[in-house]
Parts: sequence; structure tokens; C-alpha cells
Amino acid sequence: MGLSIILFPDGVIRHVRLPVQADPLPLMYDQLDARELDSIELGPAMRAWFDPDGAVKRDFNDAVTALAARYGNVWQPLYGPVLLCGVDGHGNSVDLGQSQVRDLLPHLLALV
Repeated sequence: MGLSIILFPDGVIRHVRLPVQADPLPLMYDQLDARELDSIELGPAMRAWFDPDGAVKRDFNDAVTALAARYGNVWQPLYGPVLLCGVDGHGNSVDLGQSQVRDLLPHLLALV
């Protein structure tokens, strides 16, 4: 069973599980404390969700911005908490698989 990861600007890392049979957006809104959400793709099988108004009201998230740059997103700084999740074959946001988490965690820990 997989999980999704929330990375906060202060370096705190928390995991959540996205619902399998329901729309994950309500959980994302709640966990990111956001009224709006946007996402960027981090490779073909990973996505980062964030509050698009974060630059106005949130702290700069340097760790996740650096992580996004590793995946080719060098044009958009990220602010506030960011949820990292997987992407299934239909383009839906799902939990990261175990191998994705295993590959991702050392990079996250090096950044925080």
C-alpha cells in the first residue's frame, strides 16, 4: 500500500493516504489548508499539489522547489505545504507506490 507525502516549508514531512474510491480533492484542500489547488507534473508518474495563492500568503518552500527542479520544473517556485502523490495510467492522482516512496525519501531528507 502506498502513501502521499506533504512537505511543509519548515521541513516537516507528513504522510497521508488518498482515498481510493472517492475524489481525493476534498482531502487535499483540507490537508493543504487551501481554497484553491493547482498541480505540476514531476515526471510521468508523480504530481505536486499546492495552493496557487501561496506566494501571497505562505512561506517559500525551498525544499520542494529544489525537488521540483530535479524533475525539470525550474520555472515555478512553490510556497506553503505541497502534497506529492502518484499518477495512475488514467491521469488520476493516487498514492505513491512503495518503490516511488523508497526512491523519493532520500532526496527529501537531503533537502530538509
